[in-house]
Amino acid sequence: MITGNAVYENINLEELGNSIDNAENAVLALLSENDRVADMLEEIEALESRTDRLEESGILWVECESFIARCKKLMSTVERASERVKEVQGKLDSKLKDELHECPEGKCETPRWKFALRKNAPSVVILDESEIPKKYMVTPKAPPPRPNKNLIKSQLTSKAVLSIKGVKLDRKERVEVKER
Repeated sequence: MITGNAVYENINLEELGNSIDNAENAVLALLSENDRVADMLEEIEALESRTDRLEESGILWVECESFIARCKKLMSTVERASERVKEVQGKLDSKLKDELHECPEGKCETPRWKFALRKNAPSVVILDESEIPKKYMVTPKAPPPRPNKNLIKSQLTSKAVLSIKGVKLDRKERVEVKER
């Protein structure tokens, strides 16, 4: 009998559940930290000295960068956990189908659960696309043309072309923060 904390196909479901709980707690902690960062921004704006505002802004900038990196890492961890759970569910689906094929009429019951095999709606499987008659083929609509920004940029920056109607070069600013 498989229980919620059994090791199934070398994947410990209880450990995986704990990992998910830890991820949820990490998300809640990050959200709380995000609120704290927003409060810090208000405090910085209230400082009178430009030097103090810049000093505190540098600290906050580094915290924001750290926050973003931790969020990305957490999202990656959650994706991996989700893939592992899908893998387990796929194996479980296969095992349950095998079990239910041995039951009368594909149905079995336990004190807690009712299991049954059901037929899905039919689906088409393409064996060889080249043999399908044209009347069953769909021609996809061509995407509309779009500007080639790389070509436009290279032409305008190299001065090969002085201007191109409908576009302009734009140079935005970004903040760079380095600790001394």
